[in-house]
Amino acid sequence: MEVTRTRHVYRVLKSSWGIRIAITGTVSIVTPGVVRTSASGSAIALSFSGAASCLPSSYLHELGEGIAAVTSRAAEHAGDRPVAVDIEDVQFNETDFQVEGLPVAMCRWAEQAFGLPPRKIIETFDRDANRYRFEWA
Repeated sequence: MEVTRTRHVYRVLKSSWGIRIAITGTVSIVTPGVVRTSASGSAIALSFSGAASCLPSSYLHELGEGIAAVTSRAAEHAGDRPVAVDIEDVQFNETDFQVEGLPVAMCRWAEQAFGLPPRKIIETFDRDANRYRFEWA
């Protein structure tokens, strides 16, 4: 089993405030049959431990959406062997946080962990709404 630990800090600053989300986790490429694929057939089994396991379920769902954005590319990188991803820690400043940033941060974490080229995600700041917008291309 190959195991790699990755810490990635996602930052976006296009206004007087920005989003900073740090994610730490491990990727384990395992022997076939050890990790079952998900109901969707994904070869990535996602789990949360440590501090990450205490996050609200809506946050965990958003992180899952982020990993789903790279599932097929990650599976290719792993030689189509089953992959276990365990997210141990997610840190952010509550005052400069948007839940919409979680899937982007998770996608960027996974790209780093698997050595994948970045997916195009357009980040803009809506001054009227005082919120960041993310457009997945």
